Amino acid sequence: MYRGFKITKETIEKILENKSTYEATYKKEAEIIRTDIKNNLEKYLTPDNDIDVENLRKEWFPTKEYDIFLSHSHGDIDEIEVLAGYLIKEKGLRVFVDSFIWGYYDVLLKDLNNTYNKIQKNDLFSVTYNHNGANWCCSNVTIILNSALQEIIDNSEAIFFYNTPNSITHNYNNKDRTKSPWIFSEIETTRIIRKKIPQRIKDLCESEKREFSKDYKMNSISFVYWLEHNHLTDIDKNNFNKWIEYDSQNNRQYFGNLYSDDLMVNKRKAGAQLDRLYEIVGE
Repeated sequence: MYRGFKITKETIEKILENKSTYEATYKKEAEIIRTDIKNNLEKYLTPDNDIDVENLRKEWFPTKEYDIFLSHSHGDIDEIEVLAGYLIKEKGLRVFVDSFIWGYYDVLLKDLNNTYNKIQKNDLFSVTYNHNGANWCCSNVTIILNSALQEIIDNSEAIFFYNTPNSITHNYNNKDRTKSPWIFSEIETTRIIRKKIPQRIKDLCESEKREFSKDYKMNSISFVYWLEHNHLTDIDKNNFNKWIEYDSQNNRQYFGNLYSDDLMVNKRKAGAQLDRLYEIVGE
């Protein structure tokens, strides 16, 4: 990760005016990813009937390089899908929406419990599970998911944190608080993770140096996590709109079915868009 930013609903209100267009773009991309995720636990068993976590994570929680990681509350998913669609369609950026991966957490956990921890089916609508076995599955799936998210953050150039009342629920003792353990983990990861300067920026700095000789909602208990996010840079509406207006005619194609076949061309296009954002926002 290189840079982290905080945005609000006001920041992206111009994009939200075109909800139907950009939402459809994101859903199309999400469906491509969704079809790659399988649902057959037997293929993950080792000869000793253990779960092969490496292969399971590759299919259920695939990780790769992205330009932008979007961290948000599930309560804001409708707006996030529009923002993701815009970044894909108009900016040609590779975007990861964190809640997309959350959606498979419950599915995978249910499959594991049905396969290994089901005790009996009381009726048509309820299932009883072994308590210890279910807790063990939950712990392991949580670790697998969290490690996947951390790897994606590390492999993403920038992170956008959608700062809303759904993500930061309240403040006390002069610290913002969130009820989402996923948001807590993601923002903490961005705070402590190594900062990786993109190669194109390193090359630019070296060039200038040579040229100028310079240098889930619960029914009972609710956990609340502190949230240190001062290391993320605020992007206000005016600066974000400046970025929106930046020429994107050559950045309308996305990877996969919509993206160019030339990987280096794609990286240059995405890099130009992100560099313009860094220039507008500043340090």
